[in-house]
Amino acid sequence: MSDPGKIQARLHASLGETYAITRLIGVGGMAMVFQAVDMKHTRQVAIKVLRPELAQSLGAERFLHEIQIVAQLQHPHILPLYDSGEADGLLYFVMPYVEGETLKDKMVRERQLEFRDALHIAGQVASALNYAHDRGVLHRDIKPENVLISGGEAIVADFGVARAVTAASDDRFTDTGLAVGTPAYMSPEQASGGAIDGRADIYSLGCLVYETLAGQPPFTGPSVESVVNQHVNTPAPSVAQIRREIPPPVAKAVARALAKTPADRFATAAEFGDSLQFAEAHVRLSTSHSGFEIPETTAQPTESRTKWLVGGAVAVLLVIAAVLTFPRMGGNAGLAGPIRLTVLPFQNIGAAEDEYFADGITDEVTTRLAGVEGLNIIGRQSAAHYKASDKTAQQIGQELNVQYLLSATISWAKQEGTSRVRVRSQLIRTSDAVSIWAGVYDEDLNEVFAVQAAIADSVAQQLGLALLDGSRAQRSTDNLEAYDYYLQAMDYYNRPVSRENFRASANLYELALAADPNFAVAAARLSTLHSRMYWFSFDRTAARLEQARIAADLATALAPDLPETHIAHGEYHYRGYLEFERAIEEFERASAARPNDSEILFDIALVERRQAFASRDRARILASAQQIARLSELEPRNTTNAVQAAISFLVAKEFNEAAQQLARARAFAPDELRPHFWSAQLVLSQSGDTVAARRHLDVATRLFPEELDAQAWWHVALLRTLRPPIGELVERLSHVNIDPLVRLSSLAIQHRVEDNPDAAIIYFDSLRVATTALAAGQPDEAVYHGFAGLAFAGLGRTTEAVARSERALRLARIDTDLLTAADMIVLAAASAMMTGRTDDAVSLLVDWAALPTWGTVEWLRLDPLWDPLHSNPRFQQLVAGN
Repeated sequence: MSDPGKIQARLHASLGETYAITRLIGVGGMAMVFQAVDMKHTRQVAIKVLRPELAQSLGAERFLHEIQIVAQLQHPHILPLYDSGEADGLLYFVMPYVEGETLKDKMVRERQLEFRDALHIAGQVASALNYAHDRGVLHRDIKPENVLISGGEAIVADFGVARAVTAASDDRFTDTGLAVGTPAYMSPEQASGGAIDGRADIYSLGCLVYETLAGQPPFTGPSVESVVNQHVNTPAPSVAQIRREIPPPVAKAVARALAKTPADRFATAAEFGDSLQFAEAHVRLSTSHSGFEIPETTAQPTESRTKWLVGGAVAVLLVIAAVLTFPRMGGNAGLAGPIRLTVLPFQNIGAAEDEYFADGITDEVTTRLAGVEGLNIIGRQSAAHYKASDKTAQQIGQELNVQYLLSATISWAKQEGTSRVRVRSQLIRTSDAVSIWAGVYDEDLNEVFAVQAAIADSVAQQLGLALLDGSRAQRSTDNLEAYDYYLQAMDYYNRPVSRENFRASANLYELALAADPNFAVAAARLSTLHSRMYWFSFDRTAARLEQARIAADLATALAPDLPETHIAHGEYHYRGYLEFERAIEEFERASAARPNDSEILFDIALVERRQAFASRDRARILASAQQIARLSELEPRNTTNAVQAAISFLVAKEFNEAAQQLARARAFAPDELRPHFWSAQLVLSQSGDTVAARRHLDVATRLFPEELDAQAWWHVALLRTLRPPIGELVERLSHVNIDPLVRLSSLAIQHRVEDNPDAAIIYFDSLRVATTALAAGQPDEAVYHGFAGLAFAGLGRTTEAVARSERALRLARIDTDLLTAADMIVLAAASAMMTGRTDDAVSLLVDWAALPTWGTVEWLRLDPLWDPLHSNPRFQQLVAGN
């Protein structure tokens, strides 16, 4: 056994001028690790040294060649390689020193990790593996000791040792008797000496996830041979047998990763990661939604539920017991203009886990009524404010300015051999709270579409109106299992925008299409979801857009005239390629079938706003803002509409109108975050009044600490402007929803302005690693190069900073995406300032200030980032408004 003290002395003698070795921090089967200081860069590093007996058995030249291949891996969750070499016969390589602990340390302390924590870590490891596998690099030794935890983030270490040792030796076991791989986490094919690919790493990750959840690996035994034999021959027990609280989707994903045959596992680490994200979404729901656990049926119907869904004879006639308590109203009954109606959220009186079913049927009925000419339907977001409300019909009528309310109770009755939907609905006149129509439906579930159509048709008839043909009784699918998946997907889609909600929704839409490949609406909505995942930077890749196109084309092949099909194509052209005219053409075709669908009208307004921004014409931008504000007639309590109208007015520098929109949003939605944040931004943009802005921000911080974590990255400049800088807040930002580039750059800038250069360097370097990986995969994405320019500037690497910033400016599409282009100008200005190019920085900021954006020169005056420019005469003129 090698003496660590002697190894340290040999290293010091050979590398002392380059690395000051401070202490031994770890000893493993193949290597030992020392903490050191990189003398040239004055940074903490870790030096991993192969045991001499192992190094002696390997060819140094070949080993170091393989290490250099690993050095090409640049990913936020892979520990990078700084240096490697041979010193006094010792083979070594150098990595960053990471503050934190190994996953093994964490598991020793906690034994079983909390679900979300375990799945969050596993998802990041899967992301790292997928990146490496795409580049032909396997890890071969995934285990808790090789996963570092720092700041809540997982970092995979030791890609180098396993790959290099394997490539430099002829056998799986070296002549020292050390195995490449760890028995407790070794795939069957690896354990038996067979050929391996990325699925071997997926198996090892499955073992790791199993242990984080169960507190023990899937196989244990008295000897290495015993454990290896079980990996090869014994099926792994379900992790749910050991920890009963584990939801079925989690157990199912882990079981698939641990399949004996590689072909039965996930094909890629990304698929495993996506499956874990989907499972995590269910965990989040089960622990945060109304306090009830979500059973297996929420993720995937069980066999018995499937029988309930599809069992029973199809009813020939829909039996409707309608009680007309008042004579039918003819025509518009003397009312001027369109009749205004809202569909209140249907009250679920069945099992708590069927809430999504009631919400889904509410949306379906609302959609059908949006196809009634002469009827203005209040949008879903405004109606949602009255879920479980105790307000009277008159109060709701006054607040929404509607003449009628449609309300209902609904239950999903599950019985052996059949399943029934029971709905009691009524149409209420708000002026006197009188029910003018009531309908009672008790039908087999396979008649749910007829029930929806009957309710919509009855309402239209009572009001003297008629449904358009496209809104009459039509079945979107004959497969009720597929429809169940579809309603669950809609439930996730309608929740706040987040990566996990979108992924869960996508999984469920895909399950719906697997159950019914002819389900056109599901295909269209899946396409829309893919486009939005691209737009919100959850997966801004060409592959994601290709998925959106494929799903939209499938919807076209199945139902070319369906409004959702046109919406899907509109979203694809708008969010994927900023093709404004084609997007509007598609949205208008959808609107022709549903003239009162506020969400379609809002889509049109957003595209036209982008066109207005690109024109840089203030009058046109103002007209666009007024158009969005007018949508309040259909969505009077829609926070999104109000905030987006306010942003448009802010860009047009119409501050009073923006303030009115935000005040209205705060009044009707005091429990939502965005109106408070944008109110703070507005005050700063208009007057620079930090006291008033702080009051708005304090409300948000006090009322919404959890939501703040998820959304504050939109406003890091605001938080930095309101000194003291963001401090702990940005440290706590959500690792799920936040854009990692914004988070890393915010932390780097924070430490820079607070004069913490060592901390700033760490985050700028992390930003460099992240942007390099992203830009390599998407070389034409301006944002990645813009942030890379900032990263290199923060590291003092001027040549690379200039090249990246200039490339970002060339790629920025100011003619179609003005706001992103404006952001690239600001990043380039910051990069220029940090590399001493003061005149270039000020020139860029002068250009930025001339553009219509939500920022103003007040931001430049207040933000400490720009403090080094305050002595520049041109900058002084700029912030003075001259």
